[in-house]
Parts: sequence; structure tokens; C-alpha cells
Amino acid sequence: MPYKWLGLTLCIALLYVGLMMAKGAKESPMESFSSIRRQLASGGYVFVPPGDYTLARTIRLKSGTVLEGRRGCSRIIIDDTFQKGPYYPENEFAVSNAGFSQEYDSATADDITIRGLTFVLTKKNKDPIWCLLGMANIKKLVVEDCDFIVQGQGIGGSNIDLYAGCKNVRITNCYIKNDTGAPYGAAVMVRSLNIDGANPHNATEQVVLAHNIIEKNGNDEAIAVWGCTGRVKDVVVQNNSIKTYGRVPDVVLSAFAGEFNDCSAAQTNNVVFDGNTVTADDLRYAIFQVGQDTDTISRLDDVTISNNKIDVKVAASDRSTVIRTIGQDNYTNIKITDNEITNTGRVPIGYGVLGQGLVTDNVINGLFEASIACVDTCHNNTINDNTTGTAIENVAHIRANVINNCLVGVKCFVTGVFNVAENSINMADHGDSMGIMAIDIAGSRPVVYISGNEINTGGHYHAKILIKEEITNWIK
Repeated sequence: MPYKWLGLTLCIALLYVGLMMAKGAKESPMESFSSIRRQLASGGYVFVPPGDYTLARTIRLKSGTVLEGRRGCSRIIIDDTFQKGPYYPENEFAVSNAGFSQEYDSATADDITIRGLTFVLTKKNKDPIWCLLGMANIKKLVVEDCDFIVQGQGIGGSNIDLYAGCKNVRITNCYIKNDTGAPYGAAVMVRSLNIDGANPHNATEQVVLAHNIIEKNGNDEAIAVWGCTGRVKDVVVQNNSIKTYGRVPDVVLSAFAGEFNDCSAAQTNNVVFDGNTVTADDLRYAIFQVGQDTDTISRLDDVTISNNKIDVKVAASDRSTVIRTIGQDNYTNIKITDNEITNTGRVPIGYGVLGQGLVTDNVINGLFEASIACVDTCHNNTINDNTTGTAIENVAHIRANVINNCLVGVKCFVTGVFNVAENSINMADHGDSMGIMAIDIAGSRPVVYISGNEINTGGHYHAKILIKEEITNWIK
């Protein structure tokens, strides 16, 4: 009998020791990436088993590499122990390509696939690294089903940087979180920082960012598309979900060519933002911005913002704008169409859409100083419930829009010629409500042609058309 209990006790003891060893193995310090690095030296297919791997220095991926893991389980960690090499652009990135170069060369350009990995950059000081993934001189790049997480505690950093000469790029189904609260650090940059930006072969082109989730706390964009010193073209940003919180960016999504007139070779053309959902708890300057105030020499052509759903509110009334385009002579063919913009709060936003371009078939809901202002052409839009502001303001061509329950339907008060035709205006039930206003301010004398508009007062007395006496002669 005693021997029976002794055997049972021994079995229990051995089981306990086994459990503790398993627990210890599970809770042991993070595994080294050295064995994975040795496999990467040969290129080809490399699988990263589940586990947390510390990264001591930059990974340089060879052409033909397929780096794959199990999403959420295969985690590559970069922290303050990371040893950054001497400054070269590629040493600013935790992961880059072996043929990294600011000049594109088809003979050395890399073809790389990254799939199913979680990258985490945790910064407590600004020394370790700037960005998780940086690529240049790429002939094909596929990044899918990955997580890119940057945590900075006030120290800025970026998630993905297509630095220069990146071609045939697809970044899809990724979770990209930039949670630094810092004054700088974009989540995704699409650019071409070339030495010879005028050489068209150095362009970053054929880029698709689709079906990603991006969360942004900190300044600089969630997605920035810009020529930088070279050329960027044929970029599609489609069906992404973007949320800002905490320190919201000045601009959430942007397309521009150059800055501060630094590089006349900078060009950006054929950029499409389509089908994205953007949610912002506050607005500092703009959700979308096309162009730069400081750029008067580089080219920006063919930018389309379409089919996006934008829900935003502000804590305090200011001159912020949901979609802002910059009016420069060297910018052409800017289209804003089929978007739904909603001010979800009770505080008026500056503008729904402001600036240069063609604005058609959008739905804009809620309170704004002006729902649409100062654009070139405004057709077939529906504007609802701007009970404190103007639906359409100082737009040259205003036709076939539907305006419901707005304080002022159309207002023109700057120098210029305005055509207001075939609009349907259902006025707000408010004593100060106006259908169409034309006002001379400081001798602006707008010339306004009004024809074929339907203005409904809802059975109450309101001014359908207000023409200040001093500009009566300029109303046609």
C-alpha cells in the first residue's frame, strides 16, 4: 500500500515539473531572430514560426524572398535594444530590401513578398529606428495580411515608407496602427526621394493600397502620396478603413507633388482615393488635402476623390475643412465625386469641400460654415441640414444641386461671374433663411446669373432671393 502512494506521488511530481518547464518555456525571454536571419541569407521561402522575436538590426530582404508567418502569432519586435547602423536611408528602416537605392535599376531591383507577420515597434527614445518597413528600387512588392504597429509615447515613427522607385506594389488586408501621439510620423508614405528625380525611370508607380485598417494617433498623415523629389503616378487607395483619435493629424490623407518649391522635377499624377471610410473624432485642418500652399513649381494632375464615406466632428468651431484642394496653376483635373460627408457633431465645421476642382454627386450632411465653397464647378450635389451656414458659397458654376434645410442656399460675395441654374432649394424654416444671396463686400461686385431655380419656402415667409441694393445692376 505505501508503495502505491509513493508511485502516485512520483507521477504527480513529474507532471508538476513538466508543467513548470512548459510554463517556463512559454514565458522565457523573446526568441532571437538569428536563425530566421540565416535562412533569409539564402533568399527564397522563409517561414517564421509562432513566437515573439527581437530584432537586433535591420533585415535586408533579397529579391525572390517570400517571408511568411502566422498572423498575430509570428511577431517581430523592435525596441530600444535595436542597433541602428551608420546613417544611410536604408538604416532608418527595420526591414528593407537588399537592392535599396534611390535610383531605379531593373537589374538590381527586388521582387519581395511579406505575408502573415506582425511587426511591432516600441519607442521610448528616438535613437533605435525611424520606420518599420522601407523600400526603394523595387520591381514588385506584395505585402498582405500583416500588422504594422508603432507605439511611441510621444516619439514619432512611421509604419511603411515606399521611399523611392517602388513599382508594382500591393499592400492589402493589413492592420496599420500608428499610436505615438507625436508631432510627426506618417503611417504610410508613397513617394520617390530620388537623386535624379527628372528621370522618369526612377518613378514610384502602379501602387495599390486596399482593404487595410489604419488607426492614427499623432500628426502627419495616415496615407501621404507625394512626388517628393521625383515622380509618383498611378496610385490607388481603395476600400480602406481609417480612424483618427488622440492627437489627430493636421491632414489625414494627402496627394501632392513637392513642398516649398524645393524640386521642380517633383510630379504626382493619376491618384485615386476611392471607397474609403474615414472616421475622425476631431479635425485639425483637413481630412483630405490635394496640393500644397507652398508648392508653385511642381506638377499635380489627375487626382480623384470618390465614393468615400467621411464621418467627422469638431470640438470647437474653426476654419477646418473635410476635403481641401489647393488652387495652383500647375494643378489640373481634380475631381471630387460621389462622396458622403457628415458632420456627426453639433459644432459647425469650416467647410465640407473647399478649393479648386470639379465637385459632383456628393452628399454633404450637417453643420458647416459652407458645405461647398470656392470650387470651380458644383453639379448634382445634395446638401442637407446645414441650418447654421451656407450650402454653396462663391462657386462659379452651380447647377442641378438639391439643397434641403439650410440657412442659406447659395451665396456669392466675391469678385467674379457666377451661374446659378436649375437648383432645387428647400429652405430652412428659420426667419433668417435665404434661398440665394448676392452681396457686395468692399466693392467685390459679383456678377450673378440666376435662372431656372426652384426655391420652396415651406409655406412660411422667407426671402427667396436677396439682392443688396448696391449690386442690383450686376444681377442678370
